[in-house]
Parts: sequence; C-alpha cells; structure tokens
Amino acid sequence: MPSVKIGDKWLLGRHIVYCADTSSNKFINHLPSEAALAIVTPAVGWNHNYSIDKAHIVVVILEEDQIYNFCHHQQMPFQFELLIHNLYIAVFSRRSIHKPVKPSEIEGIEGVVSFLVNQYTHWGGIVLAPFLRNGEILMTCERMGRVCVSGDKNPQAVKRTLTRWQSWTNKQAQKELSPS
Repeated sequence: MPSVKIGDKWLLGRHIVYCADTSSNKFINHLPSEAALAIVTPAVGWNHNYSIDKAHIVVVILEEDQIYNFCHHQQMPFQFELLIHNLYIAVFSRRSIHKPVKPSEIEGIEGVVSFLVNQYTHWGGIVLAPFLRNGEILMTCERMGRVCVSGDKNPQAVKRTLTRWQSWTNKQAQKELSPS
C-alpha cells in the first residue's frame, strides 16, 4: 500500500494523480490546457470555475437537492442538464454542443462516467477530475484508453484510488520525487 501525503504527485501509467487542493494555483498550473472533458463531482464547496478554461466540456455531477443552487452560483456557460437515475448532470461549454439521447441502461456513478467519457472524448483524450471520490473517473479512463489528470486534497481518497488502480492493472503507481 502506498503512503500518501499532501503535495505528492503520482504517475499511474499515463495518468497523473495529485494529492493537493484542486482549487489551488499550484494544482491548476499543472493541468493541461486542452483537455477534452472535465468531470467534477464536488464533495464540498466550489472553487473550480477554472475548469472551463482547461477543458472543452465541463460536466458536474450532483445529487437532486444540489443542482439548482449550484447552477445559480457559478460562472461557467451552461448548456443543458441530464437526469440519470438520481444524479443530475449539468453540462457546461463555451461552444454549442448537442444534448445526447439519455441512455436507459446505465447503472451507478461508474456507468454515468463511462457514458460521459464515451460521449465527449476520443481514444487518448484527456479527462480532468478535480475530485477523486473512489477513483471512478480514473478507472473509467483506464478501461477506455483515455488519460486522466486528477487530484484530491484527501490523502485517503488518493490512496484508495492508487490501490484500486494497482489492483486492477497489476502495475505499481510511481511517486514523482520533488526536485531538491
């Protein structure tokens, strides 16, 4: 089991996982500027409007009682919303995008993430994930051939994600050493 602390940067094959505050300039400055998609599942607070400057499409996944308040208190250009089971999905983009046909056979958060990654990215595309939860976005990217750049300020969330990825791929996560 890897030991994780705030400030760590981990390489998981082509994926990158930071243990950091994902609303900090230090994290934001390390993000690629041309990601296809950002999938955000905010746990608390919202300081991630920068996502629209880093990704062509930003998708925010919230539960029923959170979406109205969220959409009225942020500054990204809203396109449309989807409701899949009990999850509300707000889609933001600076350009016009089509609203997909709502799938009928999706189960759970990983099913929703797979649908979104398939809908809005291509093989090798970059997906940003500023909240890890249980690594659903990173694992979906691994399975679908996308590159995930993610982070979380919670070392336990990072550790869960690293462990899950290592278990699924039979590879070892590599901690990037800071320059002295």
